[in-house]
Amino acid sequence: MITINDASELTAEKIMSMSDEEMDLIPDTIWEQIPSTIWDEIKAKRNQQAVDAAIADYEREIISNLKDASLMDSRYTNCSFDTCEIGDNPEFNNAYARCKRYCTNAAVILQKNLGIYIYGDVGVGKTHLIACMANQLMKSGYKVLFTNISSLIKRITSTFNGSKETEEDIMKSLKLVDFLFIDDIGSEQADSQFAKSKIYDMINLRYSIRKPVIFTSNQSIRELFCNGYEQKTIDRINELSSVVLKITGKSRRLRKQEVTDF
Repeated sequence: MITINDASELTAEKIMSMSDEEMDLIPDTIWEQIPSTIWDEIKAKRNQQAVDAAIADYEREIISNLKDASLMDSRYTNCSFDTCEIGDNPEFNNAYARCKRYCTNAAVILQKNLGIYIYGDVGVGKTHLIACMANQLMKSGYKVLFTNISSLIKRITSTFNGSKETEEDIMKSLKLVDFLFIDDIGSEQADSQFAKSKIYDMINLRYSIRKPVIFTSNQSIRELFCNGYEQKTIDRINELSSVVLKITGKSRRLRKQEVTDF
């Protein structure tokens, strides 16, 4: 039980931490001695708490929408490193080991802003690998968005046609997540100046706030440039890609077809 003998014992922090029952035990004569500066401080702190709570609610709403915005299809929602099949492809096995180690060291990775660019042949397991990463990171409590450029451009375009979501909301979601996964970059139609500008804006945002991006592509970073990506965007992708992993070989999908026996 709190015992207060003098008004000087009551700081703003102590008053704000007290329950109604504890406050009722303090004589009115002591309350009357509390200077107005203490009440002004309490009012300011409570106003700030209300602002902080509103911001937290807004951010929670955006985070809750990330799952709806995610393009991880149902085939990948249960992917994990434990169930991922490691075969006889040394490039895939190396990428698997490095991606798994990336997730194990996620706290340091996030702090250092280290990203990955995985590219190679169609069907070699690139999307499967980053799905394992995304699921592992979410399981560890990190905020993750799994998407692609086409979807992001489509979402931004829809804001011009009465969508409840604004472009600011979309950029905020890219800013809030700890790890952003962009699958199959380079497969989208990015021949308009509008698309090129927005691709740069989104990638540059992650660069400017120093948060990791994990890319997959059928093209090398150099090939992205040759196929229409602007140099400034390529520069940002290069700077965000602390590790570049190449996976070639026969499609894992075709191998599964070959061993399927009815």
